[in-house]
Amino acid sequence: MVKIRISGNPADVSRAARLIGQVLKVYQTSDLHPNRRGVGVRVYVTADASDVSRAGSSAGLAQERKTLNP
Repeated sequence: MVKIRISGNPADVSRAARLIGQVLKVYQTSDLHPNRRGVGVRVYVTADASDVSRAGSSAGLAQERKTLNP
């Protein structure tokens, strides 16, 4: 079980949370919270990484890179 905190602008945070959902089994995603200092938001994701192979996670990340940088 891992807890991941993602900070940034709302669109990037949402995209990162969706990507994590493609790679890991997500149990819970918090609501968006405003950052304490500065601009942007943060979200907390609770996920299980115990049965994820490195090959599967690499494939998901490669696909997201293609989406971000066509």
